[in-house]
Formats: sequence, structure tokens, C-alpha cells
Amino acid sequence: RTMIDRAKARDLEATINFAFGEDRYVGRLANGMIDFKPGAAADPDLAIAADPPANLAAVLYGKAPYELIAWTGDRALLDALVDLYHLPPKAPVPAH
Repeated sequence: RTMIDRAKARDLEATINFAFGEDRYVGRLANGMIDFKPGAAADPDLAIAADPPANLAAVLYGKAPYELIAWTGDRALLDALVDLYHLPPKAPVPAH
């Protein structure tokens, strides 16, 4: 599972292909959740490839530039997808 903002995802429905090297997955975004399965959809709304896979994490969680990934499809959906992912606040560092 991922750290997706389920409230923001509630009204989104999409099929998204993900490619990491030779590995392929299809994500189905619906009802505030995204479920992943091996494979690829024939006609996805968005397709994302990241090599290395950490580049996608940098885009989703670090809000890095889209140039770190290859993508095709709906730019507004890509923007919405990126907006669904946020890291939790950092834990405070204990005083010594």
C-alpha cells in the first residue's frame, strides 16, 4: 500500500500503466484507492516509466520535476496523481 491521500483520490477514476525497467504494472484508481496488478492496460489514461524506480518516488513524494520520468497521456491526471502523495511530517529530533 501507499501513502495516498484518500480524500483527494475519492473522485478520481483512472487506469495508469507503470513501467520499471522490464517490470510492468497497471494501477486502477477508484473510490479513493489505487490497486496495482502485474501487467499493462491496453488503453491507459496515463503511462509512466521510471528507471531507476526511485525517480518516480522523487516525483511523487519529493515533487521533483517530471523530467525524471517518461510519461504519456493526461497531464492533468499526472498532476492530480502527484498531488495524492505526501510524506508524513518528520519526527522531531530528541534533544541531547
